[in-house]
Amino acid sequence: MVRDGWPDILEVNTFKDIFHSLLLTYSFMRAPSRRKIDLHRIAGNCVVVRSERCSAFLAHLRSGSVNVEEGQQIQAGALIGEVGNSGNTMAPHLHFQLMKGDDPFTATGLPCRFRSYERYRDTAWESVTNGIPGRLERIRYMGELP
Repeated sequence: MVRDGWPDILEVNTFKDIFHSLLLTYSFMRAPSRRKIDLHRIAGNCVVVRSERCSAFLAHLRSGSVNVEEGQQIQAGALIGEVGNSGNTMAPHLHFQLMKGDDPFTATGLPCRFRSYERYRDTAWESVTNGIPGRLERIRYMGELP
């Protein structure tokens, strides 16, 4: 799945954004069929990368930055898209989800191990090698980009 063209959020209104997020979450949880929910409203511009064993979901990409097409073979290190602020979000970030299946609404999440990254702990960034980020842990990649 490849979705692009959803606009980025250019202005932040914290009260309005929190209210909208809660309303959208409530609507999502109460929907008789979650497939009726427009994925763009939640994830913005997004891509699902499928492999033989699992799928990766990347969401909130910058509008117009998605650099892959449906069915395209993707090599390690390829630029898929740029971090953005599209969909249901209050700040630019990348939502990355590894899952068993290819439907973000129904697939079971899987843990993901990264070769190296940095995590924010207390008041500083620290390097992590061969680790699995914790729930809601703030991380960043500090390697060379292609």
